[in-house]
Amino acid sequence: MLVSWCVKVRRTATSATLDSEGWIHTGDIGYYDQQDFLDITDRSKDLIKIKAYPVSPHELEEIVKQYEGVSDVAVVGVKYQRLGEALKAFVILKPKAKVTAAQIQSHGEG
Repeated sequence: MLVSWCVKVRRTATSATLDSEGWIHTGDIGYYDQQDFLDITDRSKDLIKIKAYPVSPHELEEIVKQYEGVSDVAVVGVKYQRLGEALKAFVILKPKAKVTAAQIQSHGEG
């Protein structure tokens, strides 16, 4: 249902993301390893616009990775009515790390 709504409302944006064979092009760049796991290594769409200001998700990822207890992080843009887009971080903690989302957020603000 969501895809058909996007097609009706934003045909140009949808056609750039969804090809004629049904594949979705997210803008992520990666490869399958020997165990058939997908390893995402980069983005072709590298900036997220927040209030028309371009933000590099890579820069924020590097800040969050410096936090003790964080093993890895991926930052993406999500639709947000007031800002156009907002940042969302997916964080993988090191084993036995006791870190909260609030601690990581305050680390990024400093």
